[in-house]
Amino acid sequence: MNISAMKTVALQFGLSLLLANLSFAEGGPQGDIQTLLDEQNIVVGWDPEQLIHGTNDIILSRGTWSDSLVAAYTEKYRHRPLVLPLSGPRMADRSELDAFSHTQHSQVYYLYLRLPDAAAQKEETVKKLEALLQPDFQDKLKEYNLYQTPEHYQRLWRVRLGLLPAQFSGGDY
Repeated sequence: MNISAMKTVALQFGLSLLLANLSFAEGGPQGDIQTLLDEQNIVVGWDPEQLIHGTNDIILSRGTWSDSLVAAYTEKYRHRPLVLPLSGPRMADRSELDAFSHTQHSQVYYLYLRLPDAAAQKEETVKKLEALLQPDFQDKLKEYNLYQTPEHYQRLWRVRLGLLPAQFSGGDY
């Protein structure tokens, strides 16, 4: 295969991946979770670079970030991003807690965020995020065939958002 043919194949492959990602973001579980967050007036981006470079304060990610993305964020802000596991597509053959716990990390939706420094903005953001833990939002997740956030992750959220003290010094729970 000559260089020109290899470039054509690479371009076609890249284009097909881009189109697949665009169509995936518009529908299915990812589109559903975007809709639910929009209804809560929570603006999220999908590109980690938006959080790293400060153009968006909350990023919804299907799966965890790579080490290089976490390192880029950490280098810029001198702390790791705040990560909150939210939900994942439901599996019919498992109980809620068991299934969420066994869902591959690449299938779980995480919110990566940077809380604002200003007290009023931080308080507003925390209130919006706390609303995602309320039964009405959790029921909506279930209606959209997504897992509800397990109780131990809800506690993790509350500790990381500063709503509850950690059980142990420096802990997340």
